[in-house]
Formats: sequence, C-alpha cells, structure tokens
Amino acid sequence: MGYLGVMYDRRMTGGKLGGGKGVKFHKKAAKHNFPMSMRSLALRYLSGAGVRRNHQTGLELLQRLDEMGETIGLAELGHIYKDGTGLEVDYAKAFEYFKRGADANEPNAMFGLGLMYFHGYHVSVDYKKAIKLFNRVKDLHIPIANYYLGYMYAYGKGVEVDFRQSYEINHIRRYRMSNMKYTGDYHFEYGKRISTVFFGWIFI
Repeated sequence: MGYLGVMYDRRMTGGKLGGGKGVKFHKKAAKHNFPMSMRSLALRYLSGAGVRRNHQTGLELLQRLDEMGETIGLAELGHIYKDGTGLEVDYAKAFEYFKRGADANEPNAMFGLGLMYFHGYHVSVDYKKAIKLFNRVKDLHIPIANYYLGYMYAYGKGVEVDFRQSYEINHIRRYRMSNMKYTGDYHFEYGKRISTVFFGWIFI
C-alpha cells in the first residue's frame, strides 16, 4: 500500500504532496508501520497538503518512526523543534535530532545541523562547520544548501569572499531547481520562499 501511495503521488501530482487515493494508500500502510508512508503522512499533517492540518498528529507519526529506529523522520523532528511548529521552540532537542540524523547520513538532517551552526542555535556560530555540512548535501537533492553557500561566499562567512564562486553556486542552484520534478519535501518549499532574502538583489 505504501509503495502504491508513493507511485500514485508521483504519477498523478508530479511528486507533490496531495490528497485523494495517495492519502488513502499511505494511511493504510502507516497502520502497518510502513516508514515511507508514515513520513509522507506526517509531512501532510504538518503542511495541510491533502488533509486537515494537525501538527500533533504529524509529530506523533515522526516520533513513532524514531521509536522504530528509523532515521528518515529525524530531520523533520529537528525542524519542528527549531521552528516551534505546533509547540515551543527547543533548540537543544532540534540539535539532538539533527545530529543523530546527520550521523546516519540523512541529507536533510545534515542540512539542518548546518543551519544550527550557521545561526548559532544551541551552539556557538561556526561557519566552517556549517559550510562543510552544506557542501556535503548540495548535490544530494537539497538545493537550498546552495543558497547558504552562495551567501557565505558573497559575504565571507567562514571562507574568503569570492563573488564568482557565489554566482556559480547560485547559477547551478537555479538550474537544478528548474529541473526538479519532485518537490514533496516541505523544507525544500521553505527554501524556495527565502531565496530573495539572500540573492534577490544580487543576482536576480
């Protein structure tokens, strides 16, 4: 059922989280603890895509995944606590989830951990650690990492100022995003929304 849900999503909606039969398949599969469906449903409940938004239900699904020993929901748990989605901000818990996910080589978690070092959430600002993490995930379907890399080269955060490198990174990011077909990850959508903050006045 879970694979049917994923196939239906990608065939009928171009990979975006939607409603209809895909949700029904995922709900049935989630009852049998199918990890991909549990994560997919959690993202839907967190964003309200195809279902009524319910942060608590989304959180519980991700916590169940963690209890099962699955790592695919750790990044989302980190973002929930970092952003205070339906609960109070807790940078300590966010860092813990991101670190565990990063240790398991989960790209979204590595990116989240990079954000913690970039902003100094729960830890001291460390641009060198942040840029190392962003570099690790920039080619792993995390285009938003290129926003931060481009910004850091443009303003000399952890590296020497290099406008050419900043421009090239941003150019690659634009190409990849224009060719991305699967944008179901709601943190990727978040990344698109902040694009003009870093680059709107520089390159666009």
